[in-house]
Amino acid sequence: MKSIYSLAILVVAISFVSCKKSYTCSCTNPGGTEKVFTTNSSKSKAQEKCNQYYEDHWGDIPMSETHCHIDE
Repeated sequence: MKSIYSLAILVVAISFVSCKKSYTCSCTNPGGTEKVFTTNSSKSKAQEKCNQYYEDHWGDIPMSETHCHIDE
């Protein structure tokens, strides 16, 4: 019986860790903040996509106040 509870707790913990949610990538520059896309994925994958968007669209612009981040 104890092993059944342990297994149930493990399954619940794993499901929360790998849970996919909706994340929005927002980019801020001197002109303001813009929500550029929304993705349904894990937080780490959403951050990777947001970082790639930044590199593709803003990476070569030398503005210290330009950055992109994810919102939950």
